[in-house]
Amino acid sequence: MFEADLGEGVEEELCPGGSQIAVTAENRELFASLYLEKYLAKDKTIYDVLIKGIRQVASPEILRLLTPQSGSQIAFSSPKINVETVIKQLRFENNAPNDIKKMFKQMMRDFSNRELQMLIKFITGSARISASRIITVQWEDRDGYPVGHTCGESVDLPNYQSLEDMKRHFLTAITSCGEIDDDGAYNDYGDDDDYG
Repeated sequence: MFEADLGEGVEEELCPGGSQIAVTAENRELFASLYLEKYLAKDKTIYDVLIKGIRQVASPEILRLLTPQSGSQIAFSSPKINVETVIKQLRFENNAPNDIKKMFKQMMRDFSNRELQMLIKFITGSARISASRIITVQWEDRDGYPVGHTCGESVDLPNYQSLEDMKRHFLTAITSCGEIDDDGAYNDYGDDDDYG
């Protein structure tokens, strides 16, 4: 049918009577076009309100000086992650043994900034982290790979026997997971040298 969920959890008609029009090979391009138009219109409203608010507090002359990168840093924090700040935001659950806690923290300290961004995104859904965010680390007495729960900003931490084993499993998981938003593809994070 010519209807779709545009992120609100409710199916919307893409055109009048869309719930009565089946998608076929012949009209699939029209469906895609209507879907894209409706999806972008939804975001346009959000951006229009955002831009109106920004214009109320900043002059157009100042806004012209911003690059996309500097605007992003102002709005969302620096892409350079302070690992010690993130470690302070960890909350371990399920009676995680002290050696596992120490290994996890050491793994984070050993990661490059790019790897830390991937880890944060794997756990929270965003490569950036605010000072108020709490990350829950749920220890599990099992083998295997970690599991990130972006909605709950938590990660299931298996019982690894060594730091090297933990790093190997985490690096495989964080580099293999897919994108869920437009916060930047993993390849877009750049080298650590990019962040001074």
